[in-house]
Amino acid sequence: MRSVATVWILLAGVTTAQSPAVEELLRTGRFAEAEIRLRETLRSSPAAETKAALAAALAGQFRWGDAEPLVADACARNPRKSQWWVLLAKCRFERGASEAAGEALDKALALSPDADTLDARAACAMQAGRPADAEPLLRRALEAAPSHVSARVRLGRLLVDAGKHAEALPHFDAALSVEPHHTDALYFSALCLRVEKKFEEALTRVDIVAADLPGHVGAAQLRASLLRSLGRKDAAAIAWDSLRRLVAEDDALGAELASLRIGVPDAARRRKAAARALALGRFDLAGEQLRAAAAIDPRHPELAELAGALERARGGGPASRPNGTK
Repeated sequence: MRSVATVWILLAGVTTAQSPAVEELLRTGRFAEAEIRLRETLRSSPAAETKAALAAALAGQFRWGDAEPLVADACARNPRKSQWWVLLAKCRFERGASEAAGEALDKALALSPDADTLDARAACAMQAGRPADAEPLLRRALEAAPSHVSARVRLGRLLVDAGKHAEALPHFDAALSVEPHHTDALYFSALCLRVEKKFEEALTRVDIVAADLPGHVGAAQLRASLLRSLGRKDAAAIAWDSLRRLVAEDDALGAELASLRIGVPDAARRRKAAARALALGRFDLAGEQLRAAAAIDPRHPELAELAGALERARGGGPASRPNGTK
């Protein structure tokens, strides 16, 4: 599911329900200040709209556990607000409850079957291990919004997993026409191009990933393989040496995750594992560790920083550069 905080702020309906001052705070990303104002309002007027807006402010701070009961109450009071169901689904999804998130999105889809909600529902199906359920949802999303980047990339990945590389490539190309530095679109399109033996074009794309995210272990492995296929022996040897170092780091991450599964819940170690996974381009693992950390310590400020870095890395550009700037 998309995790751009402002999307969920707008979905919560605060533009019509709250004062211009609060609306401005939310629009400019000053979520903590908005939270203070909204909590003051909530004491005198516990309206569903105020609760949904407060949930949006908390979601903007990646405090999913705090936001969920507020927006759940708002949905119960006014079940006709599709945006609130989407926000509830987002809170549940980020806490690892994909089935419950899907139920909320089904409510939203019954009210407004837009592309964003269809894409989010597909993400829940995929996280729950049901890719066959996700594909028709993604195709419906793209019928409604052909330039929807997230749905394009998600459908492309489903097709790659099914071995349909030729069918997947146009979806990645369409995503890249909108977001030229989208990490997943570049990497998976390069995989497709390698299958088609278009090694130079694949290398051009994977080089962009390597420049934006130098620790991306998958990109490093693909780059070394492509250089070898192109007969560039010296460059390939250097690339394989770099890959060995990244693989050692990836193995260390795997050992750390195995330890976390059987040890005492530790939010700090989960956050550190998320940062390591992000640096290695293991975005799904990074997201899992962030959700696990948030379940233990939902208010830690580092969560927002890591979630923002993950979002930027997924969507196009270096994770280490705020908003993709140098």
